[in-house]
This record gives sequence, structure tokens and C-alpha cells, in this order.
Amino acid sequence: MTILTATHPETIRQVLRRSFRLYRRVFFHVFLLSVLLSITVFIPRILTLIIGENIFLNMPILDPHRLWLSLITVVIFLFFGAILWRVYCFTRQAHDSLRDDMNIAFHKIFYIFIAAVLQSFLFAIVIYFVGVIVFNIVLYPHFHFNSLSNTEITLLTLLFIFQCCLITYILFATYFYLPTIVIENKGIISSFAKSVTLVWGNWWRTFITQMTPWLFYVLMLMIVRDFFKINVQIYFVESADPPSLTITLIHILVFAIFVPFVATTAIVQLRDLELRKKLGKNI
Repeated sequence: MTILTATHPETIRQVLRRSFRLYRRVFFHVFLLSVLLSITVFIPRILTLIIGENIFLNMPILDPHRLWLSLITVVIFLFFGAILWRVYCFTRQAHDSLRDDMNIAFHKIFYIFIAAVLQSFLFAIVIYFVGVIVFNIVLYPHFHFNSLSNTEITLLTLLFIFQCCLITYILFATYFYLPTIVIENKGIISSFAKSVTLVWGNWWRTFITQMTPWLFYVLMLMIVRDFFKINVQIYFVESADPPSLTITLIHILVFAIFVPFVATTAIVQLRDLELRKKLGKNI
């Protein structure tokens, strides 16, 4: 058996081991793309360092500057799509040029972006249904907001947890829409349908497997922060003290190191789920 592709369904440990071996093999082949993606992700933080303030913080929904955030998101998808394609070609022992990888991703970017918008729309529906409809119809008439009782606080907490669980479930149920668009040239609806079909009955397997690279990423940031005494913060978490340029560059490097692991894990598990679906094996 090669380390690149499986021929039969594997355990979570085997999938992660295969993902990591593939990661080591393709790392230097995708590192430039990974660095470019990482720099793009950290553009808001870099601009904050240059300007002296976070212009994207508390930005109104209809603010025209949000178009810049959308453009950043498109570029991130573009680079990640190119990474996925490069990893996939490596598993097929086909080595396209960097230009070819970017060209493939560029031709899929419209579908990827629209699919991402639809996924976000699903999240918004959950937030609206749970946070607005359920709360206003079921709970609001019985609440006394001047002094919330322990029961009311518990209900609000459970409602929030339920909302987060639904969003997390949808996120991982539709997780493979992006690689199926890039690799299998599927449309938006068919990519969502395939992802949901593959993950059905394997949700916990998908959740544990796909969260592992991110757990290692957070662990590495904790090591950098606690062992090397560098005040690096987990990205997307606001810090009271704005990070310096040096810390930001370190964070960009750490993020770039782990992005290929996210890609290889997605590619390897997609193959595993396809084998499971083919053989009717969900355990």
C-alpha cells in the first residue's frame, strides 16, 4: 500500500497517520502557496499595524469597505483551492506547475465563493431561527429581563449551546464541498449533496479527524507563547495589546506551516469516506 491513497476504509488514527505522511511529502511543494494564503489571512492585522487602528473592527454590515473583506476571502479560497489541487495531483503522481494549480483554482473560484456564501446563509438561518423565532415566540413572553432568574439564565445558555451545536453540525456535514468542487469538478448543489451524503453516519469521525490539524495548530501557538515567551495570540481572538510586526510574522509562519496539514487531512478523509460509502461501512 502506498502512503498516498488508501484502498480500503481506515480508522481515524490511520487516516491521520496517512494525512501526516502525505503532509511531509508535499510540504515543500505547497509551502509557497501556503505562505501566500497565510499572508492574505493576516492582511487585516497587517493593515492594523500599518494604520494604527483596526478599520475592520465593528464595521457596519452595509459598509462599502466590507467588499475588501470579501476580496480577501476570495483570494484565500483561491490559494487554498490551488493547495488542494496540488496535493491531489501529488497523490496521483502528477506534478502540475504552480501556474497550472492557480489556473485550476481560478476557474473554480466562482463556484467555491458562491458555495461558501450559501453555507454562511445556512448558518444565518440557524441563528435567525434559534435566536429570533424560538426565543421571541417561546421564551421572551416568560422572561423578566430586569432580574433574570437562574432558570432563565440556564435556558438562555442551553439555547446558545443548541445554536452552536447546529452550526457546528452543518459546518462539518458540508465540510467537503470545497475539495469536491476543486478535485471532482462538481457544481455547487452537487458538491453539498455529496458532502452531506459522505458525512452522514460519519459525522463524529469527520469532526475528530478535521479538528486534529487545528488542535495541533493551537498547541503550537501555546508552545510559542509559553515556552518561547512570545505573546502570540490565536487568530480571530481579539487581544488587548496589538501584536507587534515580529509577532505577526511569527504567526504568519506558524499558520503557513499548518495549512498543508489541513489540506492533506481533507483529501485523505474524502477518499476514506468515499470508500466507506462504496462499501456501505459507517463504523
